[in-house]
Amino acid sequence: MPEPQFALLRRRLLDGGIAPRRARRLMHELRAHFADLLAGQLQAGLAGPAAAQAALQRLGDQEALARQMLARPELLSWSRRWPWAIYALAPLPLFPAMFSLLLATTVGIGWVTQKLQLASPADFLSLMRAIRLFALYVLPVMLAAAMATLAGRRSVAPGWGLLSIALLALWGATTNMTVLPHLIGAGVGMSLHPRVLAPLLLYRWLPTVVAATAVSTISLRLLRAREHDSQVTENGTDATC
Repeated sequence: MPEPQFALLRRRLLDGGIAPRRARRLMHELRAHFADLLAGQLQAGLAGPAAAQAALQRLGDQEALARQMLARPELLSWSRRWPWAIYALAPLPLFPAMFSLLLATTVGIGWVTQKLQLASPADFLSLMRAIRLFALYVLPVMLAAAMATLAGRRSVAPGWGLLSIALLALWGATTNMTVLPHLIGAGVGMSLHPRVLAPLLLYRWLPTVVAATAVSTISLRLLRAREHDSQVTENGTDATC
């Protein structure tokens, strides 16, 4: 006999901020408990759908179960319990760390390429310039979109995801990287002078914010569409119990 998948309950827990890993564990425990109740009903003389229905009634209403689980703060994800740490503080070292890693990788590629003579100077310079474009314009969008998508997946207040986007976009806008035939360097700098600050915000910060917001919105819609399809399938399984 198929066992219930509790799709609606799992979605309720995730929307309430329960970490996915803990939600999976709770669903496993719930199915095990249902199996025990079902065995008891079968031993009592019930059979087939009647035994499953009686076991589900003894298990309790899924909404009531959700309220009980959501009342336990230790089950909530870190980003739901401490959004200020995940979405306001974490972005501050996140971008410099990823940018530094990319810069170190770039320098390492350059050293290996020159030592082993794997590419001509022109090809190497083209590769380094491509990496520079990625580091300055693509990396901030990727990181900001990832943080906003995480906030959406954890059902955190939208403002936290937008704050992460704004902070990571600012890091990206104030970062520079120089690639010359015999020099690779990087730095961070920002001037409050209107003639410098206005172009920086308009041509680097704002496009990153817009792009990251668009990417995260599309990502969340795709993820939710996939979850919806999964719920439809699992609800069909529930109906057969």
